[in-house]
Amino acid sequence: METIHERISYIKGIAEGIDFYNNSKEGKIYSEMIQVITDLNRTLENTTSRLLELEEYVEAIDEDLNDVEWDFYEEEDDLDDLDDLYEIDDDDDEGIEMLVDDEQYQT
Repeated sequence: METIHERISYIKGIAEGIDFYNNSKEGKIYSEMIQVITDLNRTLENTTSRLLELEEYVEAIDEDLNDVEWDFYEEEDDLDDLDDLYEIDDDDDEGIEMLVDDEQYQT
């Protein structure tokens, strides 16, 4: 399959081969149209390239975020285990109660 760039080059080659760009009004118009199409293609190629770079960057950020989430939620699970072991009574200034096998110990 031909790329857009190859197709534009083909049209340019045909136009030059038949001396289409002579000093006629139509030749000047078509010459300018081909130049505009060439510029649009170049812009499209640059945008596509930037989009691919951005896509790679977002994938890297997503992987990093997954690592952070994994670390965070793993720590949160560890804290939940500690919460099961220790009960903090905000109303009581006596300290933290430790539960071991359903028995309470004051610390």
